[in-house]
Amino acid sequence: MIHLISDILFYSYLLFGVIYLYILLFKSFKLKYLAEISGIKPYVYLLIFGAFYEVIFTAILRVPSAYWVTPYTLFEFLTLSYFFSKVLKSYRLIFSFFVVIFIMFFFASLFFWNLENHMKIEAYHLALETIFVFTYTVLWFKDLFKKPEIVPLWQTPAFYFITGNVLYFTGSIFLFLFIDIIYKSSGLISKYWILALFLGAVMRIMMIIGLLKATVKKP
Repeated sequence: MIHLISDILFYSYLLFGVIYLYILLFKSFKLKYLAEISGIKPYVYLLIFGAFYEVIFTAILRVPSAYWVTPYTLFEFLTLSYFFSKVLKSYRLIFSFFVVIFIMFFFASLFFWNLENHMKIEAYHLALETIFVFTYTVLWFKDLFKKPEIVPLWQTPAFYFITGNVLYFTGSIFLFLFIDIIYKSSGLISKYWILALFLGAVMRIMMIIGLLKATVKKP
Protein backbone atom coordinates (compact mmCIF):
# COMPACT_ATOMS: atom_id res chain seq x y z
CA MET A 1 0.00 0.00 0.00
CA ILE A 2 2.83 2.37 0.88
CA HIS A 3 4.56 1.69 -2.44
CA LEU A 4 1.28 2.23 -4.32
CA ILE A 5 0.71 5.62 -2.69
CA SER A 6 4.35 6.55 -3.31
CA ASP A 7 4.05 5.61 -7.00
CA ILE A 8 0.82 7.58 -7.40
CA LEU A 9 2.40 10.69 -5.89
CA PHE A 10 5.58 10.20 -7.90
CA TYR A 11 3.83 9.91 -11.26
CA SER A 12 1.42 12.73 -10.38
CA TYR A 13 4.40 15.07 -10.80
CA LEU A 14 4.42 14.19 -14.49
CA LEU A 15 0.72 15.09 -14.73
CA PHE A 16 1.42 18.41 -13.02
CA GLY A 17 4.22 19.01 -15.53
CA VAL A 18 1.83 18.49 -18.44
CA ILE A 19 -0.68 20.89 -16.84
CA TYR A 20 2.07 23.50 -16.43
CA LEU A 21 3.02 23.15 -20.09
CA TYR A 22 -0.58 23.58 -21.16
CA ILE A 23 -1.04 26.73 -19.07
CA LEU A 24 2.23 28.31 -20.22
CA LEU A 25 1.69 27.49 -23.90
CA PHE A 26 -2.03 28.01 -24.34
CA LYS A 27 -3.11 30.51 -21.68
CA SER A 28 -2.75 34.30 -21.67
CA PHE A 29 -1.79 36.17 -18.53
CA LYS A 30 -3.15 39.42 -17.14
CA LEU A 31 -0.88 42.41 -17.67
CA LYS A 32 -0.74 43.31 -13.98
CA TYR A 33 0.70 39.87 -13.14
CA LEU A 34 3.27 39.63 -15.94
CA ALA A 35 6.17 40.53 -13.63
CA GLU A 36 5.17 37.83 -11.13
CA ILE A 37 4.63 35.24 -13.86
CA SER A 38 7.99 36.02 -15.47
CA GLY A 39 9.58 35.41 -12.08
CA ILE A 40 7.71 32.14 -11.59
CA LYS A 41 8.32 30.69 -15.08
CA PRO A 42 11.94 29.49 -14.60
CA TYR A 43 10.87 27.54 -11.51
CA VAL A 44 7.92 26.05 -13.37
CA TYR A 45 10.16 24.98 -16.27
CA LEU A 46 12.49 23.35 -13.74
CA LEU A 47 9.55 21.39 -12.29
CA ILE A 48 8.51 20.31 -15.79
CA PHE A 49 12.00 19.17 -16.72
CA GLY A 50 12.41 17.43 -13.36
CA ALA A 51 9.15 15.53 -13.75
CA PHE A 52 10.10 14.14 -17.15
CA TYR A 53 13.68 13.43 -16.08
CA GLU A 54 12.59 11.47 -12.99
CA VAL A 55 10.19 9.28 -14.95
CA ILE A 56 12.53 8.62 -17.89
CA PHE A 57 15.90 8.33 -16.18
CA THR A 58 15.10 7.42 -12.56
CA ALA A 59 12.01 5.22 -12.97
CA ILE A 60 12.59 3.67 -16.41
CA LEU A 61 16.36 3.69 -16.96
CA ARG A 62 17.16 3.21 -13.24
CA VAL A 63 19.76 5.98 -13.08
CA PRO A 64 20.41 6.79 -9.38
CA SER A 65 18.26 9.77 -8.42
CA ALA A 66 21.22 11.34 -6.59
CA TYR A 67 22.66 12.46 -9.94
CA TRP A 68 19.60 14.65 -10.44
CA VAL A 69 18.55 15.60 -6.91
CA THR A 70 21.88 17.20 -6.01
CA PRO A 71 22.12 19.59 -8.99
CA TYR A 72 18.36 20.16 -8.68
CA THR A 73 18.92 21.87 -5.32
CA LEU A 74 21.20 24.40 -7.03
CA PHE A 75 18.75 25.01 -9.88
CA GLU A 76 15.90 25.25 -7.38
CA PHE A 77 17.75 27.85 -5.34
CA LEU A 78 18.65 29.89 -8.43
CA THR A 79 15.09 29.90 -9.78
CA LEU A 80 13.71 30.82 -6.36
CA SER A 81 16.31 33.60 -6.15
CA TYR A 82 15.23 34.86 -9.57
CA PHE A 83 11.59 34.89 -8.51
CA PHE A 84 12.24 36.89 -5.34
CA SER A 85 14.45 39.32 -7.26
CA LYS A 86 11.48 40.01 -9.54
CA VAL A 87 8.89 40.57 -6.80
CA LEU A 88 11.24 42.37 -4.38
CA LYS A 89 13.16 45.25 -5.87
CA SER A 90 14.98 46.23 -2.67
CA TYR A 91 17.05 44.19 -0.20
CA ARG A 92 19.76 43.63 -2.83
CA LEU A 93 22.49 43.32 -0.20
CA ILE A 94 20.65 40.50 1.61
CA PHE A 95 19.84 38.87 -1.71
CA SER A 96 23.48 38.95 -2.85
CA PHE A 97 24.61 37.57 0.51
CA PHE A 98 22.37 34.51 0.25
CA VAL A 99 23.31 33.83 -3.38
CA VAL A 100 27.05 34.00 -2.71
CA ILE A 101 26.83 31.89 0.45
CA PHE A 102 24.70 29.19 -1.16
CA ILE A 103 26.77 28.89 -4.34
CA MET A 104 30.03 28.74 -2.38
CA PHE A 105 28.63 26.13 -0.01
CA PHE A 106 27.12 24.07 -2.83
CA PHE A 107 30.34 23.73 -4.81
CA ALA A 108 32.42 23.20 -1.67
CA SER A 109 30.10 20.37 -0.63
CA LEU A 110 30.68 18.58 -3.93
CA PHE A 111 34.19 17.68 -2.77
CA PHE A 112 32.57 15.48 -0.09
CA TRP A 113 29.74 14.16 -2.29
CA ASN A 114 29.23 10.48 -3.03
CA LEU A 115 26.31 8.11 -3.48
CA GLU A 116 26.45 7.08 0.17
CA ASN A 117 26.24 10.51 1.79
CA HIS A 118 24.41 12.56 -0.87
CA MET A 119 21.20 12.72 1.19
CA LYS A 120 23.03 14.36 4.08
CA ILE A 121 24.58 16.95 1.78
CA GLU A 122 21.23 17.65 0.10
CA ALA A 123 19.73 18.16 3.57
CA TYR A 124 22.26 20.91 4.25
CA HIS A 125 21.42 22.49 0.90
CA LEU A 126 17.74 22.38 1.80
CA ALA A 127 18.41 23.94 5.20
CA LEU A 128 20.06 26.95 3.54
CA GLU A 129 17.22 27.17 1.02
CA THR A 130 14.69 27.11 3.84
CA ILE A 131 16.38 30.03 5.60
CA PHE A 132 16.45 31.89 2.31
CA VAL A 133 12.77 31.25 1.52
CA PHE A 134 11.62 32.17 5.02
CA THR A 135 13.66 35.37 5.04
CA TYR A 136 12.33 36.57 1.73
CA THR A 137 8.79 35.52 2.57
CA VAL A 138 8.88 37.76 5.66
CA LEU A 139 10.27 40.63 3.56
CA TRP A 140 7.61 40.07 0.89
CA PHE A 141 4.78 40.26 3.43
CA LYS A 142 6.44 43.28 5.05
CA ASP A 143 6.47 45.16 1.74
CA LEU A 144 2.96 44.00 0.95
CA PHE A 145 1.50 45.39 4.18
CA LYS A 146 3.35 48.69 3.69
CA LYS A 147 1.42 49.37 0.47
CA PRO A 148 -1.37 51.94 0.84
CA GLU A 149 -3.86 49.86 -1.15
CA ILE A 150 -5.30 46.57 0.03
CA VAL A 151 -3.97 43.66 -2.02
CA PRO A 152 -6.29 40.60 -2.23
CA LEU A 153 -3.81 37.80 -1.58
CA TRP A 154 -6.05 35.05 -2.94
CA GLN A 155 -5.94 36.76 -6.34
CA THR A 156 -2.14 37.10 -6.45
CA PRO A 157 -0.13 34.31 -8.13
CA ALA A 158 2.95 35.17 -6.03
CA PHE A 159 0.96 34.40 -2.87
CA TYR A 160 0.24 30.83 -4.01
CA PHE A 161 3.81 30.37 -5.20
CA ILE A 162 5.27 31.56 -1.88
CA THR A 163 2.73 29.74 0.29
CA GLY A 164 3.25 26.47 -1.57
CA ASN A 165 7.00 26.67 -1.14
CA VAL A 166 6.79 27.67 2.52
CA LEU A 167 4.60 24.64 3.21
CA TYR A 168 6.97 22.39 1.27
CA PHE A 169 10.16 23.61 2.93
CA THR A 170 8.59 23.71 6.41
CA GLY A 171 7.46 20.11 6.17
CA SER A 172 10.50 18.77 4.35
CA ILE A 173 13.40 20.30 6.23
CA PHE A 174 13.31 17.98 9.25
CA LEU A 175 12.65 14.93 7.10
CA PHE A 176 15.68 15.67 4.92
CA LEU A 177 17.89 16.42 7.91
CA PHE A 178 17.13 13.05 9.48
CA ILE A 179 16.51 10.92 6.38
CA ASP A 180 20.14 9.79 6.19
CA ILE A 181 19.94 8.55 9.79
CA ILE A 182 16.59 6.87 9.10
CA TYR A 183 17.98 5.14 6.03
CA LYS A 184 21.14 3.89 7.77
CA SER A 185 19.26 2.65 10.83
CA SER A 186 16.35 0.93 9.09
CA GLY A 187 17.25 0.77 5.41
CA LEU A 188 13.68 1.78 4.61
CA ILE A 189 12.61 5.30 3.76
CA SER A 190 9.50 4.67 1.64
CA LYS A 191 6.94 5.53 4.32
CA TYR A 192 8.89 8.66 5.26
CA TRP A 193 9.46 9.65 1.66
CA ILE A 194 5.69 9.75 1.09
CA LEU A 195 5.59 12.88 3.25
CA ALA A 196 8.07 14.66 0.98
CA LEU A 197 6.17 13.53 -2.12
CA PHE A 198 2.88 14.67 -0.61
CA LEU A 199 4.26 18.09 0.31
CA GLY A 200 5.72 18.38 -3.19
CA ALA A 201 2.31 17.58 -4.66
CA VAL A 202 0.64 20.22 -2.46
CA MET A 203 3.20 22.80 -3.57
CA ARG A 204 2.59 21.95 -7.23
CA ILE A 205 -1.18 22.23 -6.80
CA MET A 206 -0.72 25.66 -5.21
CA MET A 207 1.41 26.61 -8.21
CA ILE A 208 -1.34 25.57 -10.61
CA ILE A 209 -3.91 27.63 -8.69
CA GLY A 210 -1.59 30.64 -8.74
CA LEU A 211 -0.96 30.37 -12.46
CA LEU A 212 -4.67 30.02 -13.21
CA LYS A 213 -5.44 33.07 -11.05
CA ALA A 214 -3.21 35.11 -13.35
CA THR A 215 -4.75 33.92 -16.61
CA VAL A 216 -7.22 35.88 -18.67
CA LYS A 217 -10.69 34.38 -18.66
CA LYS A 218 -12.21 33.68 -22.04
CA PRO A 219 -15.22 35.91 -22.86
